[in-house]
Amino acid sequence: MKAILLLILALTSSLSNLVYSSTPKSRLVIADQRGDWGVLAPYLHVQRGPGYIYTSFLFDTLVWKSQSGEYQPMLAQSWHVDDEYKCYDFELNQDAKWHDGTAFTAQDIVFSFRYMNEHFYQYANVSGIESVTTQVGHVSVCNKEPNRFFIEKVASILPILPKHIYENVSDPTRYANVGKVIGTGPYRFAKYDKGKRQLNHTF
Repeated sequence: MKAILLLILALTSSLSNLVYSSTPKSRLVIADQRGDWGVLAPYLHVQRGPGYIYTSFLFDTLVWKSQSGEYQPMLAQSWHVDDEYKCYDFELNQDAKWHDGTAFTAQDIVFSFRYMNEHFYQYANVSGIESVTTQVGHVSVCNKEPNRFFIEKVASILPILPKHIYENVSDPTRYANVGKVIGTGPYRFAKYDKGKRQLNHTF
């Protein structure tokens, strides 16, 4: 569902400018006459137009907003908020894996929140987070102040990063190893030709 929705949004946003080719359904080719959208990874995609939407094909969030406006499971299969709207508990999808075959774990989420607090990511501000803790199969994110919009503004926006890749990246805006563009999304990185196209395969 996410892949279908994202494809509709991305193509609709630049319908008259895209270059189409006949490709198998197992591949997604993005070629836009208006210019290059950068490597489809957090911090590397162009921060205008559909750059974030395209990146969402490769990198999942905890939850995702469906076409009907309902929030649906993604890396979190269920979630609960306390009465004060400060702490949100997420039950994780135990079947999720990174595109390189590494198991997805709660530590990836803890790392992502810490990393994006240290390296500002314009689409999701995590400066209001007080703590991120783990229990078996769960992650609890607590805000410094009550936040009724946490799901909308953070959990459904923040792309979760692979700790085993980004823990060694000191400056994500200059991380040029496109072969290490590793997410958990419905498409995995295959090839990037600057100024021409990006090729992704289904995962």
